[in-house]
Order: sequence, then structure tokens, then C-alpha cells
Amino acid sequence: METRTPQKLHIFVNRKKFEDGITPTMTVDQIANLVGLTADTATVRREVDGKAGDPLQGTVEIHQADHFVVTRNQVQGGFDAVETRIAAELDRLRESGQKVDYFPQNRAVIYRDLPVASPRAPIPTTDVLVPVGGYPGGMLDLAFLPVGSPLIGRVKGAAQGITTVDGRQWQQISYHPYNGGGGPPWNPNVHGFHSYLDEILAWLGNIQ
Repeated sequence: METRTPQKLHIFVNRKKFEDGITPTMTVDQIANLVGLTADTATVRREVDGKAGDPLQGTVEIHQADHFVVTRNQVQGGFDAVETRIAAELDRLRESGQKVDYFPQNRAVIYRDLPVASPRAPIPTTDVLVPVGGYPGGMLDLAFLPVGSPLIGRVKGAAQGITTVDGRQWQQISYHPYNGGGGPPWNPNVHGFHSYLDEILAWLGNIQ
């Protein structure tokens, strides 16, 4: 008797077929990731009989050949919208155990106790400050280290001005990951403080 090999689970997202990484349950973030977006920057809906349903949240059950529609959210301007977006991105990091604080009066975010993953690292961890600047329309840029840090002069980028946030002085470093610094092209619909952490960790891991 012939034994049939079970068909590999697949779904369609925006009419494109995906097989790799498809599992019986998936988060809306995983579904959005298939087309280069995230749950923070897009809305995910299940499509049935050509009609898109209500927005999905959390984890959903996946059936063979399910169809999903993922639409990019518009980047909203205005102070309140920016504050809400930053809060959501930082909450996402905190859920994974990362210590991070936002100082709205200074328009700056501080990532706490980041590992300096280099065998030549003079210290094992450090705090890093990142200014909000013109985010989200403008790209995130630069990094600040505590004044006197032994990493200054050894990480990529020249030391520049000094600012005071959270009762500490911080030295600006001219690090530009989205503008020739090795990072991907800036996309305000995808990138944010949650993804900027990836660039900061890569920066700290490249000690001169």
C-alpha cells in the first residue's frame, strides 16, 4: 500500500505562499514578519472567501493554505502618537527582560547593562543613551556613552558633545548605523527603539 508523505504546512500572506517556518500556531508578529513587517507596524487579518476579517492579535491557529492580509500602518505624527509608539517599543523589550528607560523631558532612551560582546572589551557591560531626535519620521541615530567610559575611543565613531540625563553625563559618539554604519536602510515602518538595540549590540561588539 502506497504511503503518502504529509504535505508541508503552508500559508499565503498577501497572496504569496510561505512554507518555511510555518507552524500550527503562530503569533501575528511572526505572520507580519513574513512580509517584512511587525505586529507594531502592521495589521494582520485572516482572509476568508476573498474578504479580510477583523484584526488579529496574539497567537492564532494555522490551517493548511490559510490566507492572511497584512497591511502596513501609517506612521503617525504628533507628540502623543510618538510617545505611544516609543512606550510600545520599550514595553516589547522589557517583556524580554531588557532594562530600558525613557526620559521624555530629555527626549532620550537609556538601554541598561548591555553586554559588550568582544574579547577585547575593557568592561563587560555598559549603559547606552540614544536620543529620540526626529523619530519616527527621522531615523534613529547616534549613541551616547557615560563620560569617562573606557569604551570611548575604542568603539566606532568620534567622541563629540556632552549632555546630562538621569543625573549622569553622557558623551555623544558619532555612530550612524542607518547611514553608512553597516545597518539596513532606515524604514520607519519597521525600525524603532526595539530594533535599534540590535545595532547598538553590534556596535559594542566591534571594539577597536
